[in-house]
Amino acid sequence: PIDPELQEYENKTLDVFDNALTLAHAQNQQTDFTTSEIKKAIKSLKSGKWIDPTNLTNEIFLYGGDALIEIITNLFNIIKWKKQIPTEWNNVIIQTIYKGKGSKKKLENYRGIFLTPILSKLFEKVVQSRSYNIILKGFIILCWNFSEVVKSFIKI
Repeated sequence: PIDPELQEYENKTLDVFDNALTLAHAQNQQTDFTTSEIKKAIKSLKSGKWIDPTNLTNEIFLYGGDALIEIITNLFNIIKWKKQIPTEWNNVIIQTIYKGKGSKKKLENYRGIFLTPILSKLFEKVVQSRSYNIILKGFIILCWNFSEVVKSFIKI
């Protein structure tokens, strides 16, 4: 049997954790993507890579300017609110690349890469960055609330 005071402490802790994640998630759901989030994702792209399955290159996004960033921001917000990813983003090109050592005739000296649409990659980067921030915000709220729970159980 668990000590009733310990059980109450555990229940309060779980409630605090649940509330922290719910709050952080709710704040994210109500917030549109911003141009600064899109700019940050675009800056992470590298020049001279590949042409994606939709015939776009990283350079189009890197040098597209503010008008393109605004269009992408609007597109990502529409996707977010409709909760529907464009089916074109499911198109992938599978390419094999020689590792640079061993016989070119042996399959084990090659690796596979998946070339995905750049827009889908940008969307993933923005969502991933947001998810990290939600988890971090939830953790901070959790720590603060947890300290309040501990204070209520410690009699000084």
